[in-house]
Amino acid sequence: MPDIHLSDDEADILREVVEARVIELRREISHTDSPRFRDTLYRVDETLGHVLGQLPRRVPIEERPSDSTPR
Repeated sequence: MPDIHLSDDEADILREVVEARVIELRREISHTDSPRFRDTLYRVDETLGHVLGQLPRRVPIEERPSDSTPR
């Protein structure tokens, strides 16, 4: 299996992009009439879920504790 090394920012952006695609994909699956195409979409969904499971979860910037040192 190939390894990919990402910075924290790259991993965050990749996670956001893949999560957005999964949402679109599931909407597409629900509107697909072709069983064969639906099966293909399910495989893509499963693969993207596996990719998401390997990406680290970071706390979004707006939820991180701020530096409370007065300036």
